[in-house]
Amino acid sequence: ILRRGDIGEPLLLLVDAAKRQRPKGWRADPALSGGGGLLEGGIHWVSFMAGLGLVPRRVTGHRAGASAPPRAPTEETVLAVFEYEGGAVGALSFSWEVPSPLKGVRLSRIYGREGTVRFESNGLFVWVQGRRTAFRLPGLRDLSGHRAMFHDFFDALRNGREPLMTLDLAERDLRLVDRIYASMEGR
Repeated sequence: ILRRGDIGEPLLLLVDAAKRQRPKGWRADPALSGGGGLLEGGIHWVSFMAGLGLVPRRVTGHRAGASAPPRAPTEETVLAVFEYEGGAVGALSFSWEVPSPLKGVRLSRIYGREGTVRFESNGLFVWVQGRRTAFRLPGLRDLSGHRAMFHDFFDALRNGREPLMTLDLAERDLRLVDRIYASMEGR
């Protein structure tokens, strides 16, 4: 949608990835998991923000809940701000602490100079209004994305090509999460 220019130059990306989720086992222990919710589940959303065809120039994180005693501040609820080359700005609201009556169904938007993309954050639906108008329900067939992931994996094996998710992209995403952590810690 962005590559085709359906909404013109992207300006604002507002992605909502908030839902209540309680990690269990090793995922609940930051010493064992290497971090908390942002590293465990938020990295997928960071990857989404970095994989839209816009190049992140700067990313900062803002921790929520720091003034709400007695609970210690964590990075289970974070607002990550992305500044992209070309001038677009994005905000990712990520939380494992926010109740969701519809099990994490949230609405996100991308605003461009000539239109808007509205979408359910997990991909249930996409509604484009701009140079062209379209409404699709891609999530009805593959809401978790497993079907597309396995299709890409097996196609890459069969055809000897690199899969869509590469080690370089995974490392990019880890670097972005690290920058978010660093900005929250004042580094």
